Amino acid sequence: MKHEERIMAVKSQRPRPPQPTRRRWLPGWVKAVGTAALSAAITYWLCDNVFLSRVPTGLLGKWEVTEGELAGYEMEFYRNGTMRSHVMLENGLPRIDVADVHLADDMLETTFYIPAVGAPQSLWWRIVHVFVPESGAKVTVAQRIIALTPADLVIEDEDGKLIKMVRAR
Repeated sequence: MKHEERIMAVKSQRPRPPQPTRRRWLPGWVKAVGTAALSAAITYWLCDNVFLSRVPTGLLGKWEVTEGELAGYEMEFYRNGTMRSHVMLENGLPRIDVADVHLADDMLETTFYIPAVGAPQSLWWRIVHVFVPESGAKVTVAQRIIALTPADLVIEDEDGKLIKMVRAR
């Protein structure tokens, strides 16, 4: 036993090597929250811009009509398939129309909805829409896209008339 006691005494006198300290740059919960937020942002961007966009990327944005029946109009296309057209009328009031847009091959189908008579209409609606053809109607206009470049858009309506647009700045 003496020998074992001596070995234990020698072992207890040896200095122990220092334990490595684990220093983390960020706590674990911060990494987990950051990873979750980044993956959510990437998923949202992919769904919004790639998978769920109803309108081609080249058509998105603001366009000014330079030639054709709608000269002076400004049209804006959104990813969710909505189009807004803006124009100033002769009486100085703005006219804003909102429509749904559907693109099939090279045909651009625009559907305008006219509210029904007796439907609650705001003062804004009464001021902006001077001429309402039929209340409660749904009007669809089909137009063929002739040319679509980053700066120009040319479409042909059902009567064969061309409408030329340039991208608004």
